[in-house]
Amino acid sequence: MTTILSTNGTSLELLVDADATVALVEARTSVADTAALLRRIQAVSALPLMIIGTEANETELLELIEAGCCGCVPRDAALQDLLEAIQNVCCGRAECSPYLAALVSSRIRELARDLTGDAETPSLTAREAEVLGLAARGLSNKEIAQQLGIWLQTVKTHLHNVYSRLGVRTRRAAVAKALRLGLIRES
Repeated sequence: MTTILSTNGTSLELLVDADATVALVEARTSVADTAALLRRIQAVSALPLMIIGTEANETELLELIEAGCCGCVPRDAALQDLLEAIQNVCCGRAECSPYLAALVSSRIRELARDLTGDAETPSLTAREAEVLGLAARGLSNKEIAQQLGIWLQTVKTHLHNVYSRLGVRTRRAAVAKALRLGLIRES
């Protein structure tokens, strides 16, 4: 049996006692919103989660996988494609490109290093942590520069150094990893 979730919060309670093998989740307007919904669902259910209607690129799919996604079907998929995807998720199979498989593999290795302590925890300078903390609050580079009274290029340099030290490529990934490692705090 498959459970189809609407995006309102009340349907989440239905998952607690659901007699289903997979939950179909409607994609939200942003990948971050969809990932947040997946995390809320995982808090109440262990069902495999499949997203319907996503138009995410492979890097965004990695974020959805980390949030609990076991499969995705685009909005324009044929019924047969949807049924095959449900069957694959129910059987524990996933179809993905070699690039996405490499991203997932790399992420698993990174998490394993974090858990085993094999990798030395990176450190940030006080200024780098301050800049990243402001970035985590949603400030733009220009706003960070204005608030700290430094040049815009200096902010960019600090963020570039942070990305390098943390082994990430994006602001979102840097914030997530720094929070996970306790290098910055949520505010």
